[in-house]
Amino acid sequence: MVKRPLAAIILAAGKGTRMKSRKAKVLHKVGGKPMVVYPTELAREFGADPVVVVVGHQAEQVKEAVTQGLSKDGVKYAVQKEQRGTGHAVMAARRALKNFNGDVLIISGDVPLMTKPLLAGFYKRHLQAKALVSVLTTRVEDPTGYGRCVVDSMGRLSRIVEEQDSSMKEKAIKEVNTGIYLIDKRFLCICLM
Repeated sequence: MVKRPLAAIILAAGKGTRMKSRKAKVLHKVGGKPMVVYPTELAREFGADPVVVVVGHQAEQVKEAVTQGLSKDGVKYAVQKEQRGTGHAVMAARRALKNFNGDVLIISGDVPLMTKPLLAGFYKRHLQAKALVSVLTTRVEDPTGYGRCVVDSMGRLSRIVEEQDSSMKEKAIKEVNTGIYLIDKRFLCICLM
């Protein structure tokens, strides 16, 4: 298994309206640090270079939080002016990855409990499968509010259906999207065209 170059996109542009706070969700502290620092640190510790933090809502405060929590080396920023979802945020990071070739880790800025061993296992399976796209999923007893992972007859992910778009049958699915992805950058560029 050959390890490939790895970059990371940290999604930190959203408002976090479900938290009912004026403060951007990723700025809320866990263990004394803003949430956005944890996945950014993890990506850097894991060897991602570059690490691109996508900012939008309260962009300057998010940049300041990242800068205070880490040295500036290896961290770039991309601005998502309007928050229109994950795909749109990834598009905002495209320029920062212009000269990069390899795999891109896409991770939400609000996952402070993601661990290096979990990420290592996910990446290992991605490499072993020689996958273009890998999605980290989990099973939960109550999937309310999460995107459901619909699989085909072979057990492969065929699509992710958001709660508001899901049928009654899809709402019963307990496997959900964690919002953490590994994608071959060449394939990502094709998807973003």
